[in-house]
Amino acid sequence: MPVACLLLLLAGSCALDAQSLPAWRPISPIMASRSALGFQPVLPAAAGWHGAFQFDYGNVLESQTRPGADVVLDGELMRVELTLSRSIGRWFVQGALPVESAQRGKLDGFINWWHGVFGFDEAVREARPEGLYEYLISLPGQGAMSRDQGGLALGDLRLSAGFRHSPSWQTALVVALPTNGRPEGWGLETVALGVTTAARADLAKDRLLWEGSLGAGYTPATGTLAAYQRTAFVSASSGLRLRVIGQQAVYANLMFHSSAWHDTTLPALDNQDLSLEFGFLLKPGTGGPEILAGMVEDPYPFGPAVDLVLRLGVRW
Repeated sequence: MPVACLLLLLAGSCALDAQSLPAWRPISPIMASRSALGFQPVLPAAAGWHGAFQFDYGNVLESQTRPGADVVLDGELMRVELTLSRSIGRWFVQGALPVESAQRGKLDGFINWWHGVFGFDEAVREARPEGLYEYLISLPGQGAMSRDQGGLALGDLRLSAGFRHSPSWQTALVVALPTNGRPEGWGLETVALGVTTAARADLAKDRLLWEGSLGAGYTPATGTLAAYQRTAFVSASSGLRLRVIGQQAVYANLMFHSSAWHDTTLPALDNQDLSLEFGFLLKPGTGGPEILAGMVEDPYPFGPAVDLVLRLGVRW
């Protein structure tokens, strides 16, 4: 049955009632300032409005030095995002607007303990005092870009319009628009475009759900560091959701985003973003909202992904 469902997925022959995996896009300004891509799950086919409210809080430390080049991103990043979508027949529209902030690290001690539990030795964290904030990118021939920590500010507005080929497959055009009032390097400085397609398959009779996505995007190079910015991007993801008791589920999702920078000699800029999300999806009652409690880890410590992101949210 799972093999047949995968083969017939694009034809829409495997209707699914299960909820999708949580949406995600990189929270680090190294990536978020360059691309509109992220994981956008298959949206419900039911008519009317659907929404999500998600709270992400990440702790990050990147500190790398090469001849003539430096990058330091040390602190904590917060994003609170409201997403609304509406189905119109087989078409759908979606809008997402975040509020973001950056501040000194408050979870540094916890992160050090957490990584110690699994035997991860991070020389960068051991050499740098806890509770600091710094954001600096310095590249040859382009000067330096540094930013102070900031209070709450609007993030980039994301608008999507898509077509549902079947209950288990959709394609969407994503347009991300920069908001005013934020300094260079914190968000998009120009319009970013993306095309994403997502599909899912029921692997075990409404108990085990697979969901994956592919994306391609374009963002013009702009700003102080334009000479080192890539303009074309790709993304991909693959994840599973397992229903354990009633409507309660556990999930894991591995998400890839191509590098946003080139030829800087700094792995935190030039490498790909690889993020692993896992957690719980809880539904207290039939037909009610679904609660998200998850965590995003960086399984590839030589890239720009944030070390640890704690996630809370609700979807309806």
